[in-house]
Amino acid sequence: MPAVRTTDGSRGPRGREPGRRREVDARAESPLPRRRGTRLAGRVGERVLRRVPLPPVPAPHPRVLTRRGGWTRNGFPSANLQARLAIWTPLVATAIQDGAELILVNRAGLPTRYGSFRIVSFAGGGQEGEHVALVKGRVAGARDVLVRVHSECLTGDVFGSRRCDCGEQLDAALRRIGKAPRGVLLYLAQEGRGIGISNKVAAYHLQDHGLDTVEANEALGFPADSRTYEFAAAMLRILGVRSVRLMTNNPRKISELQRYGIKVSKRIPLEVQANPANRRYLRTKREKFAHLID
Repeated sequence: MPAVRTTDGSRGPRGREPGRRREVDARAESPLPRRRGTRLAGRVGERVLRRVPLPPVPAPHPRVLTRRGGWTRNGFPSANLQARLAIWTPLVATAIQDGAELILVNRAGLPTRYGSFRIVSFAGGGQEGEHVALVKGRVAGARDVLVRVHSECLTGDVFGSRRCDCGEQLDAALRRIGKAPRGVLLYLAQEGRGIGISNKVAAYHLQDHGLDTVEANEALGFPADSRTYEFAAAMLRILGVRSVRLMTNNPRKISELQRYGIKVSKRIPLEVQANPANRRYLRTKREKFAHLID
């Protein structure tokens, strides 16, 4: 059973000393009735998953990059094999980047307000979390595909924060891709320029007290930008994309993609309207990150 430790300076439950451990019976303390056929996984809050029979995965035949680095139309499981697989089984499409293997996990259709896309999930690549690509049209083998490499930003992308321009850039990029015959948006699990949501909130607190976005990250002991892009290049290679028209204001994204084998044939600016809450942030990006912002 899990043990609960008090972390404040007060006495624990029933007058116990701070820091003393006690055993917690999750079944006894849970407000929810136990369901037949499920069991607790041993940690409070951990999900219990059961495999449920689902329809077989259809047999796709795209060109993918195999473990040996060559293109093939047989990189996915055969139709006979897929008939015996559940849909959660990872599809066999991988790329090796600096010794780390990136795996295409699954894909499906995704109708959105920007148009119809395919959503493709990836895992591995030496990174925690899962990365996603939204794909419009046929991109395998196409030249100069319209691409946006977008790092996760919960506060901007989901909650509409005005401290940054991330949400507006995501919206603008999806609108452009939605109007194009083909394109790709890579959504990378690199919250807070790679430091995670809790550290990002801590950085926001420091910014509330006068630090800029770079100073705040460094005050917390992190680099100004902890993101990497080698697995973004691997995602594009798995999708069959070799050259891109990249929507970005960040010259580092261009150099990093080219470093890992993706040709950037053109940079497309992606500027949005500044507001009083993010003017200092945008100025810092221009002055300290050399972002190409007017």
